[in-house]
Amino acid sequence: MITLAAIGKNGIVYTGKRHAYILNDNRRPKGFLKDGTQGFITDEGEFVNREQAAIIAFECGQIDTLKKELFSEDIIEVTKEDVDNYNKMIKDWSDD
Repeated sequence: MITLAAIGKNGIVYTGKRHAYILNDNRRPKGFLKDGTQGFITDEGEFVNREQAAIIAFECGQIDTLKKELFSEDIIEVTKEDVDNYNKMIKDWSDD
């Protein structure tokens, strides 16, 4: 089962609810993860790429149709609070 969005870079895996949140986290230099590998974390703690994640999500019933790649929006509900928090994070970052 897929549990979190993740981006791997230089042997370190950064996780979050959505890839955009990880990419735009202002605790890291802007653009730091731009060239990282986007994927997901499974319920066993394994990092998998988007293609592997799509297969796992389909086999676990998280998505109804097998896709070439999985996107966080496919399995994670985005709430208004999430959007508000993301917009605040972007605004705080652009104010620096």
